[in-house]
Amino acid sequence: MAKDYPASPKAQQLQESKKQRLTYILVVSALCIAFYVLGAWQNTTLPKPIGNSAITRVGCDPTAATAQSSGSVPSFGPGSGEVLDFDAHHRLTINNTDGDGELQQFPACPLNFSEYTPCEDRRRGRRFDRNMLVYRERHCPGKDEQVASWGAYLLKRNIIAMSFAPRDTHEAQVQFALERGVPAIIGVMAKQRLPYPSRAFDMAHCSRCLIPWDEHGEYSKDIFQKPKNHLECANIKKTYKTPHICKSDNPDAAWYTQMEACVTPLPEVSNQGEVAGGAVEKWPERAFLVPPRIKRGMIPGLDAKKFDEDKKLWEKRVAYYKRTIPIAENRYRNVMDMNANMGGFAASLVKYPVWVMNVVPVNSDRDTLGAIYERGFIGTYQDWCEAFSTYPRTYDLLHADNLFSIYQDRCDITGILLEMDRILRPEGTAIIRDTVDVLTKVQAITKRMRWESRIMDHEDGPFNPEKVLMAVKTYWTAEAEEEH
Repeated sequence: MAKDYPASPKAQQLQESKKQRLTYILVVSALCIAFYVLGAWQNTTLPKPIGNSAITRVGCDPTAATAQSSGSVPSFGPGSGEVLDFDAHHRLTINNTDGDGELQQFPACPLNFSEYTPCEDRRRGRRFDRNMLVYRERHCPGKDEQVASWGAYLLKRNIIAMSFAPRDTHEAQVQFALERGVPAIIGVMAKQRLPYPSRAFDMAHCSRCLIPWDEHGEYSKDIFQKPKNHLECANIKKTYKTPHICKSDNPDAAWYTQMEACVTPLPEVSNQGEVAGGAVEKWPERAFLVPPRIKRGMIPGLDAKKFDEDKKLWEKRVAYYKRTIPIAENRYRNVMDMNANMGGFAASLVKYPVWVMNVVPVNSDRDTLGAIYERGFIGTYQDWCEAFSTYPRTYDLLHADNLFSIYQDRCDITGILLEMDRILRPEGTAIIRDTVDVLTKVQAITKRMRWESRIMDHEDGPFNPEKVLMAVKTYWTAEAEEEH
């Protein structure tokens, strides 16, 4: 007779483990089904009574309170017959305070302002002294109230010139130059310093520049070479009668700074053969090498490493811009970088047939305009709460990198955008980089200016808080009633 042997302990443990696992799966499945049914039952939309309009807009319509008496409180008990709405509402109709709901656009300026330059108004200039052409300097309004021929010649030889001339009563010389695609700006050499840093230019040329060289402490010079350091300058002073050295602490201070009859001091050197401030390389190598001001640590917070990072960053950004706008197709010529920083945007455009006016805001944390000139580019200082010294419709492309974050607490950004509209030609392009909150405000204003715009993701992807606004100034003409 056969004898039955009980199963081994190991086999029994395996069977128990399988039973426990199956029980666990069944319990979890039952709980999931129960919670799903419970959630579906709670989210079931109940029919709303047709006649009760006071409940359907609770808390959304400010006029809904008038439907109830001031002392009555609605009752929502089981026998009240009222039905509460617990549905998720992802859209809310905001009451329209404008009435018709249409966007209120900015009115067109009268046609007699089509060539208006606010800071060089001739009628306002009459109130100022005519001595030394003070009346032709920048005089911006209060809150309540043939040039560049030589520059065009040099441009063919890959030399960029910064031409300037006063606003003329009979010839818009700066306007003619910009329409030819030659850099120029409205300005005059009078009592204020020109808006450029010290040691900015390699050559200066003056032809019929309306300067009485032998008056007001000025000195007549035909062709001269500036000494390369203060030691050489001291030797010249022993031989010739020359003015004294200026006592100003900042030779780069040029925004509304009065001129003095003195020589701007040069940086210190160790020997007579050294170039004060550092020698610059030849073009075009100097555009991509570390400028002497940055190499010597003269600009706080900037060094060679940050310069190289900035150069690579703007190469990447310009490549991103090329996907949207035709930079290389000769559509753009006059370009302005409204917050140039180290000039990386201009350096990335060297291989294209454009020139860039690099603007350094006087309110920025660092004065980098001197380094931009050392790279072989041109530029100017500017306070964007004021108008820019140029004629209307003179630039093809405007670039603003975090400009509105600088000025949003200083002045109304609407004024900055209207100034951009003034200097941008019809069908010109504006590229604005900033945070989403700022760009949303900017886009709302550009719609009122009749611009077409769209907000794009950052070149690194949608998770970067900084975005890019691409806008185009549309071509339109004023209505008949707006021409008066």
